[in-house]
Amino acid sequence: MKSSNLFFLVVLLTVVSLASSRTQKTPVRKGTCPVVMGRCLMLNPPDSCTKDTHCPLPKKCCEGMCGKTCMTPVPGMEAL
Repeated sequence: MKSSNLFFLVVLLTVVSLASSRTQKTPVRKGTCPVVMGRCLMLNPPDSCTKDTHCPLPKKCCEGMCGKTCMTPVPGMEAL
């Protein structure tokens, strides 16, 4: 096999691998995030999580008073 064909094959396999890893859906935990009644005055508050899998079970990653944080979900209506 020529080196150019081998290089093309490696590039093709890399692109396919990256594309498949990006299309995997992140699991969303049951329940909805609780309603937050206030907001902090910080312009860009730090997030302690970015998705549900960053939180211990059964918590969800929700918008809190000051950035995203792990919260206990409210049972009932599921996220659409």
